[in-house]
Amino acid sequence: MNELTEIEQNIIENLENSLVLDNPPKITQQRFDSIIDVLIKEDRRELMWRLCGTYSNYNYNKVIDYFIDKKDSWYVEELICFVDGELDQEYLVNKMIETKDKEFINDALSLCGHCMEAYLEPHLLKKIYLFLAMLVVLISAFS
Repeated sequence: MNELTEIEQNIIENLENSLVLDNPPKITQQRFDSIIDVLIKEDRRELMWRLCGTYSNYNYNKVIDYFIDKKDSWYVEELICFVDGELDQEYLVNKMIETKDKEFINDALSLCGHCMEAYLEPHLLKKIYLFLAMLVVLISAFS
C-alpha cells in the first residue's frame, strides 16, 4: 500500500468536512488510486464517494468494485448519480450482473427515486432488467 503524501492526506481531511472540494489539487490516476486504497482499507465509503465527486475524468473502477463487493447498493446507486456520465457504465453493469444477486441488483434499481433509471444508458438498464427476469425464471424453475 502506498503511503499518502501530505497533499493526499489533506484531501482526505478536507473531504471529511465537505461534500466536494472546490479547487482540489491536481493528482494523477495513480495517486487517486492510492487515496482510494487507503479509504478501502479503512472502509470509508462516504469519503470514496466524495472523492469521486471531487475528481472528474478518473477511472472509478476500484470504487465500483469495492461497493459491489460489499453489496452496498446505496453507494452504487449514489455513485451513478454523483459522477453521472464519467463512470464506465458497461463495467458497472457487468460487475453487478456477475454477482448474480437478485436482491442486491433490485435494491440498487429501486433506491433514491430510481436514479439508475435516470442516468444509466438505456441499453445497459435493459441488460440489468433482462438479467433479473432471467433470474426469476431460473429461480421459479428450480423451486
